[in-house]
Amino acid sequence: MIEIDTVKAIPSIYYSPEIWTIVPLSTAKELSKSYGFHMYRIKNPPPNRIYYLAKLKNPGPATMKGLSIFEKSASKVIEHLSSILTKEGLQYLDKQD
Repeated sequence: MIEIDTVKAIPSIYYSPEIWTIVPLSTAKELSKSYGFHMYRIKNPPPNRIYYLAKLKNPGPATMKGLSIFEKSASKVIEHLSSILTKEGLQYLDKQD
């Protein structure tokens, strides 16, 4: 087993059809598009990741302003990513089967 921490290394390591890897959907799409890799859905995929926002109980006014901006931006990104994964991502995988 080889563990790598950069996507750019994948094409140089996976040179044979017998070698495989598990990657996030965005990486799989790029490898498929750029290098002709084939994508397959995992029958029993791992559970979705859960992310938490940790913040101080009593943040100061400047921190509150920054947190408010961050939370609004993060909410938009999460909403966008959710639509990509449910609309484009899964449909894309279904077409590869």
